Amino acid sequence: MKRTLSRKQYALLYTGIFALFCLGVFMLFVKKGKSFVWNQDGGPQYLPYLAYTGQYIRDLFSRMLRGDFSFRMFDMTIGPGSDVSSIVRAHPLDFLSALVPVRNTETLYTCIFLLRMYLAGWTFSFFLFMWRKCSWHVLTAAFVYVFSGFTLALGPRHTFYLTAMIVFPLLLAGAEKVLRGEGCLLFVLSVFAGFTGNYYFMYMCTIGVCVYILLRFPDLYRERRVYHFGVLFLKMSGLFLLGTAMAMATLLPLAANLAASSRTAHTNAPGQQLFYENIREYYRLFLYLITPVLGMGNTAYLTMAIPVLPALGMLLASKKGTHSLLKRGVAAAALFLLFPFCSYLMSGFADSNARWTFLCAFVLAALYAVMGEKMEQPERRHTRGILLVTLLFLLFAALEWKESRKLYLLWAAAGLTAVDIYILAAGRIRSLRRIEPYVLLAVVFVSCSANAFFFYSGRFENHLSEFADRGKGFAVITDSEFTNLTRIDDASFWRADSNLVTSGKENASVLLGYRSLSMYNSTVSGAYAAGLAEQENMGLAAVHRFQGLDGHSAAEALANVKYYLTTKDGGQHVPRGFVKAEEYCTEHNDIYVNTQPLPFGYTYTRAIDRESYESLSAADKEQVMLEAVALDRVPEGISRVAAPSDPAETVQLVLPEAGENAVRTADGYRAQQRGAKISFSYERRAGYETYLRLAGLSHSGQYTTVDIDTAGLHTVLTTRGPDEKFSLNQEAYTVKLGCSEEDGPDTVTLTLSKRGAYVLEGAQIIYVPVRNLEEKLSALAGDALTDPVFEGNMITGSVHCAQDQVMVFSIPFSRGWRVLVDGQEETLLQANTSFMGVLLPKGEHTVTLRYATPGALAGRLIALAGWVLFFFMVWRNRRKSSPVPKRK
Repeated sequence: MKRTLSRKQYALLYTGIFALFCLGVFMLFVKKGKSFVWNQDGGPQYLPYLAYTGQYIRDLFSRMLRGDFSFRMFDMTIGPGSDVSSIVRAHPLDFLSALVPVRNTETLYTCIFLLRMYLAGWTFSFFLFMWRKCSWHVLTAAFVYVFSGFTLALGPRHTFYLTAMIVFPLLLAGAEKVLRGEGCLLFVLSVFAGFTGNYYFMYMCTIGVCVYILLRFPDLYRERRVYHFGVLFLKMSGLFLLGTAMAMATLLPLAANLAASSRTAHTNAPGQQLFYENIREYYRLFLYLITPVLGMGNTAYLTMAIPVLPALGMLLASKKGTHSLLKRGVAAAALFLLFPFCSYLMSGFADSNARWTFLCAFVLAALYAVMGEKMEQPERRHTRGILLVTLLFLLFAALEWKESRKLYLLWAAAGLTAVDIYILAAGRIRSLRRIEPYVLLAVVFVSCSANAFFFYSGRFENHLSEFADRGKGFAVITDSEFTNLTRIDDASFWRADSNLVTSGKENASVLLGYRSLSMYNSTVSGAYAAGLAEQENMGLAAVHRFQGLDGHSAAEALANVKYYLTTKDGGQHVPRGFVKAEEYCTEHNDIYVNTQPLPFGYTYTRAIDRESYESLSAADKEQVMLEAVALDRVPEGISRVAAPSDPAETVQLVLPEAGENAVRTADGYRAQQRGAKISFSYERRAGYETYLRLAGLSHSGQYTTVDIDTAGLHTVLTTRGPDEKFSLNQEAYTVKLGCSEEDGPDTVTLTLSKRGAYVLEGAQIIYVPVRNLEEKLSALAGDALTDPVFEGNMITGSVHCAQDQVMVFSIPFSRGWRVLVDGQEETLLQANTSFMGVLLPKGEHTVTLRYATPGALAGRLIALAGWVLFFFMVWRNRRKSSPVPKRK
């Protein structure tokens, strides 16, 4: 019996029941006073970016009201300086932040998360409306889709992931209309929306749509298939390109940003295995379909509501020739799940992950929508199918129970058995059959709520602990020591750094508004990251994380760092030449000020070419940049050097045969328990900055942290193995141990945070002379840019050059910048790997830097052309569909 609903009834029921589902599924968040702000990314990244987006939009409109219609494209408070588009992105719902004060950003964040879920259910329903009438089964299937394991695991952690769940059904609906010959506008708009929302997930959606078209094609075209396929391919490709072109205003700048980021410098493993090494993974995939938590990981985010499994059994047992499209779709999803390489493909050949499994959730939810009606009175073959999948599940659950003893296996097995009994009983008892759609909706509610309970509860997986307390989403930043930097009253150009930048605090400057060198984002400057990697600086914590410059005196000075924040006992972290600024110190923290800060725009009279620079050690690279600028080639008129005048001295350390709970191996050490220690003795030298170089340090688990301690210093080093997905394949780490005023012995101790095997090829102590640091900085500041003016996307200043020189600006190198000298555009140089420079001849000059987002102008022009063509198509379609007036 079909329980059809009017569209109005459906809308009211969907809205009301959605609210009940949210209450049931997220009850623990309400009960425990938790927000939807994930500690790892939510507070440290998404909330600051959402607040910044609101401020940016409000500032934009405020300036427009004053007659200024320019777009601010670059901001020095985003890490070491970054394009605004790196954090102000075209997620349409994020634009609501313009209406909300910063203090209410967390509330808005929650609303956006729930709204995305709500919209995902609507677009799923819209697609099914093309096939079936509004019914209770479609309504229930929408909740199966929205509250799948993908949403439970990734929705609160990364709310923008849910954009894919909104867009994918629209893409399918648009493709279906094209296949039926019912118009192409929806498909074009869906492609535009997909690329505007998130190009990474649009890649996955595109693969999903292509698979759908291939599966659907045989049903619609039974004659001259080669011809029709060719025509369809050209048509769909053209429409897809049109939608892509319409999105180019945002897509092309994002693509340019990605190409210039450190992501492109990361090399992944060339491929993934074709099969799972552990055969248990294959039957676990079957368990993942309805088992809470078991599938949460990089294998699969499935965990659907329990009635999906009986529906699957019914589909497999249905008559040959029936539900052919659905059968092919389920088979395609199964194939993608069964082969690990497919996850590697779906991730864009980056790393094997399960972010694409929202596509599987869609297929399984659609499966329930179709088979749900047949559950009211299953045929005998359907009964056999239900019993078969149930027996298989119980068998595999018993095997897994024997190994893991997870309680949720019993829950899934008991729940499945109870649902099967009810379905089979309802097929024979009319009174049960009448209420079956409503009972199954209630079962889906209980199933989704139970899945959430197992996933979030502290008694089981305890993922709720990963989320911030309600109202404390910003606390990781607003309650941090970095608020002390906002009290600095200094009108000059300055940056601040700190040894206290740890995971989660990299984006403090974005929210607090000062200029820093730390940043955490999906894409960060590739040039700046390359400079840190060359210097083996531990401030490069990952392919997407900058955590400062570790107090390296040369690096901090060249980056225009004027203030350094540390703890009361953190003096050894402070760069050479900094003194305590008592007016800014607090009970727990000290702020030091650079007594000889470099101006914005300092100059070199000498240079070192790329070949000579790369031949130097990491320490000597920093040293030589105090005297000569590192360029790809040395320009005429600039003196050439090949090495620093004060090279660093390296002393090889003998690796001890054993440490505290650590034993020596052929290539490193094995930590027998967490907290194992390895110690080295060394001598401090007066007038030298001392560093510890650890060559080839990595852990068998890919990612780990190592605490480094001396008598006056504590540092936490993050290491990543060469195949770890956020690694930049850094071969060594050069860690600052401090600067001593007198000779004396000391000991450095490495504390290993994980058990297991550690690779350590060797260790050295490096002594870097700092006795001439002040003299070198004075030389760089000699002919500096005077009175620089920072206005919008332009920086201007004047300089007097006593001779031909190269001026360096401590802004990460980007093709978006143009440099003009006396009004004439000059070649922008990549200086010291990380920064920008320009060759200046002898004399007085006016220097101007202008920024435009790479790809922005071309993207807007392409988008304009795309939209003109789109509206032409709309006009043409309306003209075709308009009735021809009769002649009188």
